[in-house]
Amino acid sequence: MPGLFCGLDRWWGPHDGHIPGTRLPQLPFMCPLDHVFNLEVLSSFDMPDWKESSFLDNPKASAISSRKLRVVTCNENSKQCDDGSKPATVTQVEGGGESIVKLLAKRTDTQIARALEGIADAFDLIEFDHPSKLWSQFEDHATNDSFNQKFLMVTDMWCCVEPEEGQHVGHIWYDGLAGSGQGHTDRWGRWIDMNPEWMPQRGP
Repeated sequence: MPGLFCGLDRWWGPHDGHIPGTRLPQLPFMCPLDHVFNLEVLSSFDMPDWKESSFLDNPKASAISSRKLRVVTCNENSKQCDDGSKPATVTQVEGGGESIVKLLAKRTDTQIARALEGIADAFDLIEFDHPSKLWSQFEDHATNDSFNQKFLMVTDMWCCVEPEEGQHVGHIWYDGLAGSGQGHTDRWGRWIDMNPEWMPQRGP
């Protein structure tokens, strides 16, 4: 999983971004995975095994990190990068021993799989520099819709904002599709148009 930076602390009650009675040394801060994701839900889905972002910092993982393929995301109009229509070209960084594949942005699952076909198995670690820019969607629309609905449920709530007059305390839920830049229906069935940008809304 990626390392997560949180701009506010998390606590099960109304607060101003800090747990009452405490003050973080600085914001944003590197926060635990369960500040954003519901780990029980994440573990219940048919998804690949996941590990905390600090996993590769363990000295015992050094051998894994040494056999790494880095996938670089290029501008959509670049002529120097593969488009996923065939296995990509692997290049070696001079002096560093690092292997690199360059792919155009906004590729589908099929295009990415085709680009890494016959390549990925030679490495223990594949590092994507900008996965949100590289990834477009699943080519199969039913699979795409199913994945989006599942992913909406793996994020958790930040919790509570001060109640407005006459209203109950509200919960702000993380929206896993907010970074997609596309309008979508959130976990509560509300349409989020992303225009001009995602804005937090109270959940039930």
